[in-house]
Amino acid sequence: MSNIVNRILLFLLGLPLLIVTVYFLPFYNNIGINIIAILASAIGGIEMANMLKNKGSNIPSVAGALIGASLPLTSYISVSFFNNMEIAIFSLIFIIVINLSIAAFVSSEEELPLVIPRIGQRFLLIVYPGAFLMFIPRLTALSGGTILMAIFILSVYLNDSMAYVTGKLLGKNNNNIIFISPNKSIAGFVGGLTASIAVTVSAQLIFPKLFPGHIIKSVFFGIIIGFSTIIGDLLESSIKRSCNVKDSGSIIPGRGGMLDSIDSPVFTAPLFFYLYILLF
Repeated sequence: MSNIVNRILLFLLGLPLLIVTVYFLPFYNNIGINIIAILASAIGGIEMANMLKNKGSNIPSVAGALIGASLPLTSYISVSFFNNMEIAIFSLIFIIVINLSIAAFVSSEEELPLVIPRIGQRFLLIVYPGAFLMFIPRLTALSGGTILMAIFILSVYLNDSMAYVTGKLLGKNNNNIIFISPNKSIAGFVGGLTASIAVTVSAQLIFPKLFPGHIIKSVFFGIIIGFSTIIGDLLESSIKRSCNVKDSGSIIPGRGGMLDSIDSPVFTAPLFFYLYILLF
């Protein structure tokens, strides 16, 4: 089965499944989508740990899974059952302290030059994807969180899908504009950005109580989310190329690994959360 067919099937099945999960499992602060986020972060942590081994990392896959899952999990527990973020913040600090201690521990003088690279690798694993996905539970905990989560999913994944389609149809003569991702095109960027703006503007028209104020705020919201979605994809491409791998894994047909499918929402989740609070 071709890559294009795989991507189309994944879009037609995966996106509706996510939206259905958001709307039909709103109990306990949208437990369904939060479980998906926690599991995705665990798998993404494993993939990141495995990719970093190509750069000399000694982080076990199990540690990647635990680091990835623990931060969105404790964030979910904090906002859902204690109505504050103290548990999640403690978890983040604890994980940083443990990982810094491990990275800084050396048994010989020859290992000293490895301390800084190890610290950098462990910080990357902590932040990406776990710390970024801490904001999924926080987003669903907001007033109207079910609708906001659906809009977040649509603004990110419709961007990704529209960028792919417009790039394939219209971008053949203007691709190779970015070294780290040669297949990206101007047409793809415009198509993806337009999709994100269309989602946020439509959201304000359909749910004016959740998105009060002038329409220009939703346009600005869509522009920032659109760019963030694109940059998130490029960031993961840079990490993969630096680690000399084509895909982060092979768990998802037509997409590669888990990180290949969640790179944009991972990067965009904190921005979506804080921009919504600031703008609306």
